[in-house]
Amino acid sequence: MKRIFQITLGLIILLYGCQGPAAKKVTNTVKTKDTIADKESELDKMRKKQYVRSVKDTMEILKKFFKPDTIITTHTFWKADTSKLVKVAMWKPDADAEFGMNVSEDGKCHTNIDTIMEIPGSKATKYLIVFTTLQIMNDNSLGGCHGCGANYGAAYLVFDKPSGVYGIEHFERNFAAAGNFGAPADSIALTDFGGCYALLISSGFTNSGECTGFETFYDVTNLSSVFALQDCDIYDAYDSTESTSIIKTMSFVPGKISHEYKDIKVSVENTYFSKPKKRDITEKSTKYYTWVNGKYVEKEE
Repeated sequence: MKRIFQITLGLIILLYGCQGPAAKKVTNTVKTKDTIADKESELDKMRKKQYVRSVKDTMEILKKFFKPDTIITTHTFWKADTSKLVKVAMWKPDADAEFGMNVSEDGKCHTNIDTIMEIPGSKATKYLIVFTTLQIMNDNSLGGCHGCGANYGAAYLVFDKPSGVYGIEHFERNFAAAGNFGAPADSIALTDFGGCYALLISSGFTNSGECTGFETFYDVTNLSSVFALQDCDIYDAYDSTESTSIIKTMSFVPGKISHEYKDIKVSVENTYFSKPKKRDITEKSTKYYTWVNGKYVEKEE
């Protein structure tokens, strides 16, 4: 009888021991599901934070994108006498931002909103906010060298009608540098780029007998450079009777490879101005560029 009791007790213990780990495994599975759900909830919260309430609230925009130590309001940003007040964000750059950025004499970056542009031609309301960061000296003058310009940043926003806010689709603090003597580029504008819109930054540069004009087109959705034109006037600093002018004119033609992007036709006109009593010589040529693997490349004839 005692022997039968011991065997029965052993079977009960063995059965209980086999069921224990199985019960723990079920508990762990439930906890894992809860943890994933919690993470998804946090991600949703983070996504909802990536927006601005209004494209007219410059304070909100500067705080959102640059997290400045302070924002000043002035009529004379870099001694440019403006008719309206300009808000300037003063922010401390981190190691990544400082690389290639204009850092002012006070050790901070000075950034203002250059322009806010609505992008036409779409059912959704879209905006491009362009920022400039300049190197400012302690006397409020511009720093930088002969060929140094402003850093350009931008934010691409799409209005979300159900929530009534502008979602941040893309943002960069420094996607381009343009201008000279520390000042911004000559002009920036939205322009028709073969059926879609691109951001055009136009800037000039003069140095050692050469005047060069740059026109660079950027994709508004990701701020990548898609095409650039360069005009040039070259002259002899010691003999003004001789010079060369290179003028380029761009147009679009139907694409032969890509149906999504049109080909670009660039007409080039080189004029050589000679000394008196000699004939000026003009040479004309045409170049074609086509969209291949995310960029425009020159087509071989």
